[in-house]
Amino acid sequence: MIEWTIATRPYPYPFGQGAHGLPESRNAIAGTSDLGTAEWARRRRKLNMRRTLDTLARNPDLDGRQKWPLLDSFGRRIALIERQADRWELSDPASGHIVFVDHSLDRRQIEVQGRGCMVDDELERSHALIAFRALDRTALPPGASIVPFRLRAFVDRLALPEPVRRVVDEYDAGSGGSAVTAGTPDVVRDPGFSSGEGFLGEDGKQRTYATYNAKPPFGGAMYFSVNTTGVHGGGIARGVARAGDAFERLDEFGYADPNVADGEPLATWVYGRLSGTRMFGWLPVRAP
Repeated sequence: MIEWTIATRPYPYPFGQGAHGLPESRNAIAGTSDLGTAEWARRRRKLNMRRTLDTLARNPDLDGRQKWPLLDSFGRRIALIERQADRWELSDPASGHIVFVDHSLDRRQIEVQGRGCMVDDELERSHALIAFRALDRTALPPGASIVPFRLRAFVDRLALPEPVRRVVDEYDAGSGGSAVTAGTPDVVRDPGFSSGEGFLGEDGKQRTYATYNAKPPFGGAMYFSVNTTGVHGGGIARGVARAGDAFERLDEFGYADPNVADGEPLATWVYGRLSGTRMFGWLPVRAP
């Protein structure tokens, strides 16, 4: 059921019931559906396992260290992650330079989402989409944002506990698709939101649009998403591309999402395909 179909006019906010209600689903200009989590559940698709971990398995290819490559949806390395006895380390895969250190050792440091979208079946079957939560702010310079160090990426399923590996495929973000057959050639672009520019979730809490920026510490990694932050439970990552990757724009909304705490709405979304692949998703852009 599409609950907001006027793709060029903002829906009233709040929408429906609740002080911060969002539509369960809406249509973009060319008819692409943007579906909230309840609508995905009605269609019997689970998107996010939300299983948290405080460790990873030992990697036999790296002398039994708890160290694993983190990949984007094309299988390109964007970081190495290692669990040391007293810290987590994220490092550059080419130089080995340490990018981020986290001493918190929080039991929620890793969150497993499930099966994400990768460029071919072999990669998808052998990897899972995880989030590194970057919970330790102590190493940041004063006033710096931790957001660029919070990373979703793909890890070999062998890095996960066996009970988690068994159920990864039950939580599947899919690859998306479109009835639009030809798109406008473009590239994945960094929307450049500041950490203070955000949207309101249905719990009334502000979350930053900067989550969806390109991440300079990790090769410009950017998420393409199952749905947008303009619908109930939205903003769920489908996969990871990089700023500058070829992208075909297929659809868009003609308005900025109205669920902001104050000030003018500032973000809208485009839908498309990573060129030459089976990978489709939503990307945020700064509203005109």
